[in-house]
Amino acid sequence: MPATTSALTRDRAMDLYFMEHRAKLIDLAAFLDRLDRARRVLELFSDPTTEPIAKAPMKGALGTYQKS
Repeated sequence: MPATTSALTRDRAMDLYFMEHRAKLIDLAAFLDRLDRARRVLELFSDPTTEPIAKAPMKGALGTYQKS
């Protein structure tokens, strides 16, 4: 028995599925934007130094990183 082919044309597929997949792409782009924005915020508030300090003044975090 020969394999059957779909009668769905390119134009018909666009008509049927374009809006659904467009919405998915917009959702993905919004997620990636939020992810990138969150990474930038974390970098802004992070201490970029790599050398350990001699003695911590207290337990836990103490304010924000101060550039010298």
